Amino acid sequence: MSDFEPFGTTSLYDATAATARRLAARSASHKAIIVLTDGMDTSSTLSARDVSGLASSIDVPVYIVATVPSLDQRLMMEASDRSVPSGAADLRDLAEWTGGQFVFASTLVETVVAASTLIDELRQQYVLAIEAANGREWRRIDVRVRRPSA
Repeated sequence: MSDFEPFGTTSLYDATAATARRLAARSASHKAIIVLTDGMDTSSTLSARDVSGLASSIDVPVYIVATVPSLDQRLMMEASDRSVPSGAADLRDLAEWTGGQFVFASTLVETVVAASTLIDELRQQYVLAIEAANGREWRRIDVRVRRPSA
């Protein structure tokens, strides 16, 4: 990746929304979006809230790995705590609102570990769907597994 030179603008939220729309058209039962980013969105027409609404409506969690230096991580999160517009806060919210995860990675090793952790998490997810005869009543269910680590 060191051979690539950055250029142009970044429409991170627009691209994430377009990916969610493409996933909605697929019949797969397990869907997720993994975003590897420097955290900068310079030209999207959509906001993090817009994208999270779209992704949530089609049950697509968004997992975000922000590849920024350690110093920038702290500054980005401090800005979000002070109610200053912050790319990190928007990315964190997008991930959390969709049931995904947001992580920082400042080195290649941290990026590989983050990606590996996300892949492991996605491989261990199960979907349980129940349709009640009467949709107005709550039902108690008991789920049991044979493997303790499942």
